[in-house]
Amino acid sequence: VQKFNESGIQSHRPGLLTHLMRIAIGDDAHEVRSYALNSLDSISDANEYVADLSSFFTEHFRNEGHSFVLLTGLETVSSLVERLSDKGHGNESGALCMSVLDSIENLHETSSDLTVRRRAAMARELMLVAIDPVARELKCRLARRLQNVGMGESVVIPLSELGAVDDETLGRVLSCLSQDDLDLNVTPCFRGVRITRGEVFGFRFWRLIHELRNP
Repeated sequence: VQKFNESGIQSHRPGLLTHLMRIAIGDDAHEVRSYALNSLDSISDANEYVADLSSFFTEHFRNEGHSFVLLTGLETVSSLVERLSDKGHGNESGALCMSVLDSIENLHETSSDLTVRRRAAMARELMLVAIDPVARELKCRLARRLQNVGMGESVVIPLSELGAVDDETLGRVLSCLSQDDLDLNVTPCFRGVRITRGEVFGFRFWRLIHELRNP
């Protein structure tokens, strides 16, 4: 029986982590494997088990054949990397990320399921931002600036707020912020960059002509 407290699974119980990983790898039902994977994200002291988690996820991404379980694994490992970084375990977060990066990139390149390939790319970006202190801080800062920006609206981010980040880092951060939201479009402006949330809708004369000609 799995017991939970306010901090998540009581991971100090001997063998619990091993038990969950064994289920996530070996159970016949994909729903059970997915549930066990999801439960790994509740381990409150994951920083103590990075080596075990690294080996597990590498095997999982190499051998798992069910798309739903792979999607759960990608979400779980990226969440673990982010949480380790947020709790100040930068070394452990980086170690877990780098240990599974090749396997995730292989999924992105070779999986027959488009959703898995897309989610693998998303997980990669989330993890690379999480282990980069500059990118992580920029992500938090931009998230606050974009919080109240509506669809089709924009906000100007001064160069002073962007700091010394390069275009690749900025693009990676924005891709993470837009994963579960509208696209974020960037255009340079005099003071810095203008970030627009979603598409800008407005009057177009050609559209009026089209509608008049095709009632």
